[in-house]
Amino acid sequence: MKAIVLHCKPGSRFHLGKYAPDRDSDTALADTGEIIHSDTLFAALANNWNDSIGNADELVALFSSGQLSISSGYHCLESPTGAFTWFLPKPISFNLFQPEGGADYKRFRKISYISAGIWQQLVNPGSITAQQDIIVIDKRFALLASEVKPLENIPAGKRQELAEKLKICSTETLPKVEVRNALPDSRIYQFSVTEIANNAKYMEGLQVHYYFLLQTNGDMPAETKQKVDLAINLLQYNGIGAERSTIGHFENISTIDNWTMEVSSPHPTMACSIGLFNPKQPTDIYLGKPILRGGRRLGAQGRQWLKTVRMVQEGAIISNSATGMLASVKPDDKNAGPFLRNGTAFTLPVHQNWIP
Repeated sequence: MKAIVLHCKPGSRFHLGKYAPDRDSDTALADTGEIIHSDTLFAALANNWNDSIGNADELVALFSSGQLSISSGYHCLESPTGAFTWFLPKPISFNLFQPEGGADYKRFRKISYISAGIWQQLVNPGSITAQQDIIVIDKRFALLASEVKPLENIPAGKRQELAEKLKICSTETLPKVEVRNALPDSRIYQFSVTEIANNAKYMEGLQVHYYFLLQTNGDMPAETKQKVDLAINLLQYNGIGAERSTIGHFENISTIDNWTMEVSSPHPTMACSIGLFNPKQPTDIYLGKPILRGGRRLGAQGRQWLKTVRMVQEGAIISNSATGMLASVKPDDKNAGPFLRNGTAFTLPVHQNWIP
C-alpha cells in the first residue's frame, strides 16, 4: 500500500463539490466538501489518463477488476521534522459508544477524523476524549501528541491549549459574478472553498496537506504502473475540483511506500471503508450513512444533468470481503459518453471492540 501526498501551500484553496438538489438556481458551487472523495479522485485520474496517456478504459478496467483501488483524500500533518500524521475517517460505530470519564458527549461526537496512531492503539472508542495523550485540533481531528514531536515535548496541561489554536482547514464563502456571461441578467452567485490552514504563527514548520492511499492487487505490468504514476503526477499540474484556472492546485506530489495499518485483535469479518462505497448487495454493509453523488450539469449552459447514485460515506463498517463496484451516472442522452463514479471498496482493519 502507498500513501500519495498532495503537498499544499498554506492558504491553498479547493472547491470539492457536493450534490446540489436545486438544479436551476446555480447552487452547485455554493457548498464544498473538506475531503476529496474517492470518486472525485477517480474522475481526476481518468481525465488525466484520457488527456495525456490514452483511452481511459484501461484505467476503468483496473478498478473494475480490483487490480487498483484508492481511498478518499484526507488531511495529513507534516511536522517540522518531516514526519507525517495521517488522518482517517472516524468509524461510524464510534457513535454507538459513550465517552469515558464524564467527558462531554457533544465534544466526543464532533470528532470526525482520528489519526493513524490512534487507529492502531485505541481499544475502547469511548476513551478518545479521556486520554491525556490524545489532543483534538479544530474540534474534529484527534491525534496522539507523540505523532507531532513538538507537541510531545509540551506539558500535557498546555497541549490542548495550543491545539485549540491550530487549524487544519476552514470553509469560506465568497460572492462571485458571471464575468464570462455578458447578458444583462448576469447575477452574483455564492462560491465556497476549503482553505488549507497556515499554522506558522503557532508552530513554525507545521504544514497541512492532502493524501490518499493506493493499493494494487496481483501482477501489474511495468508499463501499466508507469501510466498510473503519470496520471497521479499530473494532478500537480491539472489540479482537482472546480474552478481550476485559479484554485485547486498542489505544490508537488510525493509517494510514501509500504504504508501499513496493523491493528491488534482485528475484527474477523468487518472492516472500515475509507472511500465511498457502492455495495453489490445489502449484506455488504453493517453500519453506514448514505450520500448522494452525481447530478452535475453538463456544460455551463447545458440542460442535461448526470444521474445521481446513492453511495455509502467514508467511515462505514462493511464486510471485509466486500468489493463494491463502479456506478454509472450517464444521462439519458444515448450519445453521451460514459460517466462513472468509483464505489469500489477500500478498507482498513478495525479492532474487534470497535463494533458493538
